[in-house]
Amino acid sequence: MNVTFYWTNDERRRMPCPQAVFAGLKAAGHTVREAIPRGVDATNLDWCDCGFIWNGRHGQRDIVAEKHRNADKPLFIMERGFFDRMNHTQIADGGFNHTAPWARTLDEPAPIEGKARFQAVHGEILPTKARDDGYVLILGQTAGDSQLKDSEIHHPKLLIGAVEDALPRDVPVRFRPHPLYPWRGNEHVQRDDGTLREAIDGARFAVTINSNAGNEALAWGCPVLCLGPALYAMAGAALQTTLAKLGRRLECMLGGWHPPQSLIENTLHHLACRQYGLDELRRGERLRRIMEN
Repeated sequence: MNVTFYWTNDERRRMPCPQAVFAGLKAAGHTVREAIPRGVDATNLDWCDCGFIWNGRHGQRDIVAEKHRNADKPLFIMERGFFDRMNHTQIADGGFNHTAPWARTLDEPAPIEGKARFQAVHGEILPTKARDDGYVLILGQTAGDSQLKDSEIHHPKLLIGAVEDALPRDVPVRFRPHPLYPWRGNEHVQRDDGTLREAIDGARFAVTINSNAGNEALAWGCPVLCLGPALYAMAGAALQTTLAKLGRRLECMLGGWHPPQSLIENTLHHLACRQYGLDELRRGERLRRIMEN
């Protein structure tokens, strides 16, 4: 198969996941042509049968994705995995996270290998139950996160303000910012600079738009409320809300809402089956199976 592999010089040099995919495609016997995601090479699809690209939702990458859709040629989107994210990537034809085609299968039983794959990268799943004390933990994202593209709000500051306004003033709130988002805290919302595990362990529940940290919260037994499209909400493992319903949903969370443990486990096992380690990507067999499906 002829494959166009779209990546920048920076990605080629420093990102291990695309490097492993590139090597794996060659190991699987495909003919691979490299192209920068802009210009003639990126828009001329006559030569290739399919393409691989990182993210595919920003600027020129979005244009490449549209070209593939119009030509009815698969474009496999690579993004960071859900657990041990720097050493794993997810790959799917046409999307990632909630836009991946397999996201529609989350109500089905996870593949049989899901439990072992999850335990290999994250350990055991802790039981989720109502927590009667602790703070409300807001999990932040960067304002430019492509995950926010389909969300009602797109900025962590808006999330902080919405939660702060909707909660009773006597309920403690903490915000754990993304490392790339500088925020000092305010009179009512304290900035949390500890580890993610420490922040989640002390939380009554977590609120996010659709942060990947919601997966860790569920794995560590913390209920999650989210405002954006997220895999854990699609699977019923988190409570989803809109800004209009936020006050009522926060009341539900304060009242002890949490999902059945079976939904959490099935969701996390699904995710573990949709991320791939560097070594299995380099060998090529996993890529062959992804491309055949």
